[in-house]
Amino acid sequence: MVDALCRITQILQDTTELVLIVGGAWAIKRLKDRAIKALQLQIMSKAEGETSSLARLMEGGIAVLNWVIWAIAALTALSAYGIDPSPLLASLGASSLVIGLAAQSVLSNTISGIALYASSSFKVGDHIELLTTSGSKVLHGTVQAIGPAQVVFRDEDGALIYINNSEAAKLIVRNLSQSVALLPNQG
Repeated sequence: MVDALCRITQILQDTTELVLIVGGAWAIKRLKDRAIKALQLQIMSKAEGETSSLARLMEGGIAVLNWVIWAIAALTALSAYGIDPSPLLASLGASSLVIGLAAQSVLSNTISGIALYASSSFKVGDHIELLTTSGSKVLHGTVQAIGPAQVVFRDEDGALIYINNSEAAKLIVRNLSQSVALLPNQG
């Protein structure tokens, strides 16, 4: 009888811990969602026409944060039930190394896309030239889209050209659409 009562008490305690872990993860996720929404509203109020590409870039980060929150909650729940998550974490570490090496170009393009967006050297609709560091022309055209992985241009012949963000970030941008304001002593 006492043994059964101890088991019931343990089950209730473990269930309570699980409810607290899930509730805590849910509260952290909601807090994160509110902070991200406020950040998105602030960015959209300042950005002119490129909010869709920034929103796509942010969506990937938001999804990763959601996975991290729930993964931490799951590992905490395993610990609460007496299961050691160390072997699982070691396996995940090795797997993430393999996945990281395999996804290196995707990560490079995404990070370069963030850098291109943040630099504001061109935006959708701008007429630009892309040059190598030696000055030779790679492309002359109009920016059609800036995505998380690539930039789309329309050349003078009307053809669409897709350039990976990591490659576009290596080139010199000559923006023919932006005019430079003269300083007072220049003119």
